[in-house]
Amino acid sequence: MLWKLAFPLVLIAGLLVGGCQDMGMKPMMQKSLYDRLGGKDALTAVVDDFVGNVATDKRINGFFAKADIPRLKRNLVDQICQGTGGPCVYTGKDMKTAHKGMGITDADFNALVED
Repeated sequence: MLWKLAFPLVLIAGLLVGGCQDMGMKPMMQKSLYDRLGGKDALTAVVDDFVGNVATDKRINGFFAKADIPRLKRNLVDQICQGTGGPCVYTGKDMKTAHKGMGITDADFNALVED
């Protein structure tokens, strides 16, 4: 009697487990945002354009008058690279410390975002 109950249960369990196996379809591996953005070369190009826009924006370019521009660009690329899952390591200051005492207003920040 137990055999008559156990056999169908084992058979059903086997079918259920077998149905859950990979049927030759591999899950799509999601690329990192860094890769989807085009990697370091693409980030560098965007940062170059952005810094160029900021340099010509009279509303805020005074904040960058004494900045080491090549270092600023490297830090921006590394920060974005790391934040998007790339291999870079950002070693600059945190944003609160980096901008402390600069007197940046909402209008200044908005001008930067517009650039």
